[in-house]
Amino acid sequence: MKVKNQIWQLLLSQIPLVLLYVGILTIFWGLCWLYRIPENIVGNLFRFTWIPILIVLGYRIMTQYLVIKKLDKALEHNILPEEPKQTLLKPYWRALAKIKQQQDENQRRLEQRTAQKQDYLMLWSHEIKLPLTALQLLAENNDAVASDELQQQIQLISNQMDLLLNYERLEDFHHDLDFTWQLPQDIITPIIKDYSIFFINKNLTPRLQVGQTQILTDKKWLGFILRQVIFNALKYSNPNSTIDITWRQNQLTIADHGVGISASDLPRVFEPGFTGENGRQQQAATGMGLYMAHQVATLLGETLTIVSTENSGTAVTLTFQKEHLRLNNKL
Repeated sequence: MKVKNQIWQLLLSQIPLVLLYVGILTIFWGLCWLYRIPENIVGNLFRFTWIPILIVLGYRIMTQYLVIKKLDKALEHNILPEEPKQTLLKPYWRALAKIKQQQDENQRRLEQRTAQKQDYLMLWSHEIKLPLTALQLLAENNDAVASDELQQQIQLISNQMDLLLNYERLEDFHHDLDFTWQLPQDIITPIIKDYSIFFINKNLTPRLQVGQTQILTDKKWLGFILRQVIFNALKYSNPNSTIDITWRQNQLTIADHGVGISASDLPRVFEPGFTGENGRQQQAATGMGLYMAHQVATLLGETLTIVSTENSGTAVTLTFQKEHLRLNNKL
């Protein structure tokens, strides 16, 4: 089918030459009629020229077809030949050059994404090994392992697995959405229960003031965002402090009273793989939690921002579109 289309296009491209030939014959016929010259001269002219014209047309079509085949074959091997001299083939070559450029760009992006994914998988495998190693040491050095130590290490593994699985799902994000009206408290409370062991071990107190405003959102993905933000707040909070989760107008803010983020690190906290000074000190961060939370918030149509003062704490705010909000009438 492709060969037939190419030949058909080449035949159509010869129409100007055919029209020129017919025009010349018409002019000769007109001159013969005007000057009373025997019109059989035009017939003889056609009889002696139509075969050479067909040969010329056939030669042009064949040479152009061979050049096109050469260009196609070169493109299949990811090689773009030099621009052909034939004027009629230059648009075809430019189209192929554009396709080649797009293919190269797509290939470069694919290779970059593959290399990036491999780096992230290495990070996650390292982070998962840390709590597994801790569990192994606890089992080797103790006849009985305290349940809170066990729960904490299992929760760390679960958090890293959650990150890894949702990173893969981001590629098909829009195929996995179910927008319903949700109360923030119904999403936040289970997360606090899951992380209760961290609250207990650091003597942290969660303070919720989220009101009765409902949010039109995907429960699972919003829960993913809040889980990552709350986990970060737990990780970097000072012991014996609070984590404040408050709702004001169309904003949900999660604030901790901890080490904070340095001014130099703050602009980069949403970059993939960026751990910053705090992450390097703790040696227990992939730099993917806030990056993925920011990506998901954007895909949901919301905005995730962060403000922080070093040694004074961090506040992460999720701003919702007002069209996604309504006051819960079931009070």
